[in-house]
Amino acid sequence: MALLLLASSGGQASERDGFLQHQYRSQCLAFAEDPAGFRQHLTAGALPQVPDALVRQLLMGQDHAQGWALAYQGRREYVLVLSQDEQRCAIIARYADAGHTLDWFEQLVATPPLGYTVERLMPTEGDRRHAGDAQVRRWVWHGPDRVLEHSLMASENDDVPIQAILSLTLMMKIE
Repeated sequence: MALLLLASSGGQASERDGFLQHQYRSQCLAFAEDPAGFRQHLTAGALPQVPDALVRQLLMGQDHAQGWALAYQGRREYVLVLSQDEQRCAIIARYADAGHTLDWFEQLVATPPLGYTVERLMPTEGDRRHAGDAQVRRWVWHGPDRVLEHSLMASENDDVPIQAILSLTLMMKIE
């Protein structure tokens, strides 16, 4: 599977947006290829783990997830989160330009890798209630052996503690 070999999207996004896009591509898309192997790589790697209590706080009380700090220019403003059931990967961003993030996200997920079909999903009532005034985008890639649901919640408010959450949910097809 060539999820990591997607062509780069164009545009003059800020360095932070480029960092966020790179993290989603290199972390969550790699996770989708081999969740167990990806977790082992993270556990053995050099990324500092985020305390479970902070992960629960970032996920608004949800349990059963682990987090790793992703340093941007030496600051830990981004967190990679993996669910314990190995079905979900998320990048939580303290800072993100909502407009740029929405643009590159839409370009990325609208063009799936070879062998996948794409479907845009409308945000649910639950999405809207959870997101508040943030914008929500959801897309699904249907593949031969798996389904990948991509979602983005991005806020244009500079004073919120989290400006973007990008997530990928992996569902394996059982035949």
